[in-house]
Parts: sequence; C-alpha cells; structure tokens
Amino acid sequence: MEQENVELFLKWLDNELAKNNLSDSQFAAKAKVSHTVMSRARKGKLPKWDACLLIAEALHKDPVEVFRLAGLLPKLPDPTEELERLIFVCENLPQEYRPMAIRVIRVLPGEK
Repeated sequence: MEQENVELFLKWLDNELAKNNLSDSQFAAKAKVSHTVMSRARKGKLPKWDACLLIAEALHKDPVEVFRLAGLLPKLPDPTEELERLIFVCENLPQEYRPMAIRVIRVLPGEK
C-alpha cells in the first residue's frame, strides 16, 4: 500500500507542477517547504501533515485530498470523494454566492 501511495502522490504532484510550470525547487519555495521534503518524496518518503498542508495551500487544493494522497488518511470510495470535493468548494464560496449555489444544485436532475 505504501508504494501505491508514493506512486499516486508523485503522479499527482508531477501533474500539478506541470500545470503550474514549476520545478521541484521552485515549488518548494512557493509552498515554503524545504527542498529536502521534495527530494525525500521523490525517493519514496512522503511528506507528513505540516508539509502536506503547505503543499495544499500552495496549490489551492483541499488539504484532505493531499493528506489522502500522501497516505495520512484512508482512501474513500469515489462517490464520497466527489461529495468531499463539493463540500470543499461550497465551504470556500463567498457567503453571498452560497444561496445561488444551493439553488443551482437543487435544479440538477436526480437519479432516475
């Protein structure tokens, strides 16, 4: 399971760094983590809670998603992950947009 976590985390991280056109050292500076954290991740030692939180903040990602990718929290089945992302997005909406978001979600078609 550990090796699977390493592979998933690194694949995700590589994708995020590519989207942001950042090298490991550039990202480490942006995230305010030591380059050693990035180097150790590349060698199979995934970051711990504090570093994952900084990584999530630097990438504007839900920290829970990063914790799960790093193997710090157990994986959830796919539908729960989608719900978790939806909750994160809604929690981060400005207060004035929340009633509109609720109205939009309520008009979406349900299961048939």
